[in-house]
Amino acid sequence: MDPIVLSRLVPGWQDELTGAMWAGLRPTRAGFAAVFDRAPDGARPGRRLALVARLAPPLWAWLDDAGRDGGRDFAYRPPEETQITGAAALPLDRGFTLDAEAPGRRPFRLHVELWAPGNLIVEETGRRIVWCARVRAASTKRGAIAPDAPYPPPPPTSIVDPTSLDHATLESILYGLPADERLVALAKRCAGLPKGALEVLAPGLPPALFDEARVPDDTMAAAIRAWARRSYAPEATSIAGLAWSTPSPGAHLIAVAPCTEPHASWNEAARSVGRGLPEPVDADALALAKGRVKKLERTVAALMDDIAGATEAADVRARARALVAFLPRVTRGAASVTLPDPADPSHTFDIALDPKLRPHENADRLFTRAGKLERAAERAPELIEAARAELAAAKAAVAAIERGEAGPAAPPRRELRPGGGGAAPARKPAGKGRPAVPSALEPRRYRTSEGWEVWIGKNNQGNDHLTHRLARPEDIWMHVHGAAGSHVVLRRGKGPNEPSKTTLAEVAGWAAFYSQARNAGTVPVTVTEKKYVRKPRKAPAGLAEVMRSKTVFARPTEPPDSARLNDGDSG
Repeated sequence: MDPIVLSRLVPGWQDELTGAMWAGLRPTRAGFAAVFDRAPDGARPGRRLALVARLAPPLWAWLDDAGRDGGRDFAYRPPEETQITGAAALPLDRGFTLDAEAPGRRPFRLHVELWAPGNLIVEETGRRIVWCARVRAASTKRGAIAPDAPYPPPPPTSIVDPTSLDHATLESILYGLPADERLVALAKRCAGLPKGALEVLAPGLPPALFDEARVPDDTMAAAIRAWARRSYAPEATSIAGLAWSTPSPGAHLIAVAPCTEPHASWNEAARSVGRGLPEPVDADALALAKGRVKKLERTVAALMDDIAGATEAADVRARARALVAFLPRVTRGAASVTLPDPADPSHTFDIALDPKLRPHENADRLFTRAGKLERAAERAPELIEAARAELAAAKAAVAAIERGEAGPAAPPRRELRPGGGGAAPARKPAGKGRPAVPSALEPRRYRTSEGWEVWIGKNNQGNDHLTHRLARPEDIWMHVHGAAGSHVVLRRGKGPNEPSKTTLAEVAGWAAFYSQARNAGTVPVTVTEKKYVRKPRKAPAGLAEVMRSKTVFARPTEPPDSARLNDGDSG
């Protein structure tokens, strides 16, 4: 949402919301709705309003009527009798605040940030963050955003207000630019000139802006100021709502533009545009789909290398035969040797050797390598065909998600490289002399959206069994920090197979759900490798001590039914 548009909307929201009781923050598909009770003449219950904040592109906000849901699905509920005392837009920035007070409590403030990726932050004014929609680490421009941390104000904006544009500022923006680049330069620096709406806005701008012979002067600056004041008049009663999808999703409001159905107020236009925006793209699903495309592209490239390796296989086998044929000439401990080709004595090979191996062991190693290259080249054409088919399906899934559709289902995970490993082995049944494990000790078993197997303990004894008997040292172990809950193990095993940040966040959400903190907004989760987890001596069941770990923040999320494995218990 454009800063100058937001500055026109917030005063109307302040008039509507000041004095209203704040019920809480309710999640929506694209963001959150702050719900308020507006009582007529002090009576309760009164009109219920929702200030909707869309945190998916295009980021947007509007005031709407809210239905009565009883607050059962609120992500955050303020103290009882919390009342709104005011609202303010950030100066020339894409954000605003709502101030609130509750009897006997310090003042509260809701920060709504509509710059990507968007955030809603509840602050105990001047002290600490109470709740936030998206936990973010500190950056070079801003401190960390997390519960109990102080609220870090955003860095100052460099956007210019076109309603007060002076000659010097205009000259600094347009200096040395040809006429066809001036509009884009203004869009980058001035509020109210989004690049996506340039085609609509350009005809109404001063003609001198596009005159190659004109240099920026005070007359041009005055013309732009006049245009901006007409286009964003606070009292305008004919507001146009614009929305577009290319080159990226966007929307805008303006009072001076061709419009077949103008709106009578800024908020009415914002509400109309907001209701008409397409369903948000599932960012997590899109990232997973794009990651699969990149992985399959790498697989196809590697398989092409395997085919190219067929020529190398013949050369490696010829070198191995030369070593066997002239083995007595090879000195033990040598790093290389030059030998004739048994098939063509006029040709010689410079053969690299491992000094730690004996001559015949070097020959065996070359024969083994040649065999692997030959087998890979033999299987490569079939695997390339399968990989290219999966790549086409993965690209189609990306395109579907970008259109807001669910997209075709991803094919089952399988290894496309020769010699690749398969899925984790199934549990071994109880054998002769080995009693079956009670079902209460067996963990719940799930598979993440990227194919990783996850085991979750059911009770204290089950946690002990999972962590200290079933989990391998290299598995990733999780547990909610500061609350009782299930031990969670992400089966990783040996080798350089690391789960992505998306998978870790997904599993951390499951760990938060299977804990006493499942009803909290954001939960700290301890993450480590199982080898750093031990059981203190004589400790009760379920107690574990972590020697080294990191903490991630996750929102409690119940694993979907589709993630449950058939060999796991449904409890």
